[in-house]
Amino acid sequence: MSLSRTKENLLLWSHYADSHQGYVIEFDENNDFFKSNLEEGIEKSLLVSYTSQRPIIKIADDEEFHYQFGDFFPEELAKILGHKPIDWAYEEEVRVFRNISKLPGRGSCKKLYQIILVNIPPDAIIGIYLGANMEQSKQDEIIKACKNNDLHIPIYKALLSHTSYSLEFSILANT
Repeated sequence: MSLSRTKENLLLWSHYADSHQGYVIEFDENNDFFKSNLEEGIEKSLLVSYTSQRPIIKIADDEEFHYQFGDFFPEELAKILGHKPIDWAYEEEVRVFRNISKLPGRGSCKKLYQIILVNIPPDAIIGIYLGANMEQSKQDEIIKACKNNDLHIPIYKALLSHTSYSLEFSILANT
């Protein structure tokens, strides 16, 4: 799962939220869902490092690790998965890793390119931010979905500032 530490960045809204027509879900980073718990397969949260240099990696010889992750040691794998070119620093990205073989109902992960969805507990969600260009019907759908799912959270509407190149957020609803 890739996340960002910011909701204010105009480029993120343009690139990932369909030119301000989408939304941002705010999570409580202190929720147990995001904390390391090896028994539940939560490996770690990793702040992405932005650099102009590619990371140098070592090759692993552990057979099981090789099967799961290729020829990389865990710290080397973090270098690969936790680094991006400096041009992407505006994202302030955080990545959460889960060992899918430890998820309920999962055995050893032997198929490549599977899509595996993980439920995020409702109490991990603490707010929703709607894009400045989101259609009213979509706003109504999100508010209704929050109420129907007993999410008692604030919903904010993003507005483009008239005085600076920034976003302002106003409360739209408390569900």
